[in-house]
Amino acid sequence: MITAIVFIQAEVAQLSDIAEQIADIEGVSEVYSVTGELDLIAMVRVRDIDDVAKVVADQLEQGRRRGNNANPNRVPGLQPPRPRRRLQHRPLTPSAPR
Repeated sequence: MITAIVFIQAEVAQLSDIAEQIADIEGVSEVYSVTGELDLIAMVRVRDIDDVAKVVADQLEQGRRRGNNANPNRVPGLQPPRPRRRLQHRPLTPSAPR
């Protein structure tokens, strides 16, 4: 199981509706409202890394785009993403006894 933490900026006036719509996306297990630079944090829990990309790219990132390439299933009210450094999950392995 892969867990991804997704930072989301959204229209503040629509925050409650946006959070509910995000929570309904398959693969999203939790949505939290937060204070500070971000508005919401979504926990995405899926079977593999390709599924993370599907949830984020297909449902959240495309939802922020405007124009002809916008996803018709998008969540309205999301703000364009800020560039973030991408991190990869590296499972911990127990070290050998010394």
